Amino acid sequence: MPSFDAIMIGGGTNGLACATRLAQNGARVLVLERALTVGGGAGTHEFAPGFRTSSLAHILNCLDPRVTDGMNLARHGIDYAATNLSTTALAADGNHLRLDGAFGARLQGDSPDAVPWVDLRRKLMTFASALAPFKGMTPPRLACGAGNERIGWPGWGCRCGRLAKPTSASCCG
Repeated sequence: MPSFDAIMIGGGTNGLACATRLAQNGARVLVLERALTVGGGAGTHEFAPGFRTSSLAHILNCLDPRVTDGMNLARHGIDYAATNLSTTALAADGNHLRLDGAFGARLQGDSPDAVPWVDLRRKLMTFASALAPFKGMTPPRLACGAGNERIGWPGWGCRCGRLAKPTSASCCG
């Protein structure tokens, strides 16, 4: 019976990135995926007869370069037909909202969703700004216990929670 150092449940983008990183560091990794193909939302799917696209096509070009380079995705055929694609939020009444620019900075269309989108985008950009420093950090090894300089992360999480509700009481006292 084969033996593995790690078993990755799910062959979506995160599972594949994790499995690749483990394998590059010498681990024997088994990836289990219930779908017929791996890739998750980044995989190509036929959404109507004769029309195929990635569910995440509009954001795939935002993959962190460390991931695309680390997995050597260019060697495996990844190629972007276009970047900085618009996203359209469809509405049953035909008042579609088109989001253009960096993370939907510019809006086109006469949709009642425009005002809520501006507010949501502002909140999301605030959270993204708060999370940005952690993007390049290695997660803490919680098993290390005392002396772990990142053990204070729960307090940071509470501070982020206050970003969403500045008038709410602190969850951390």
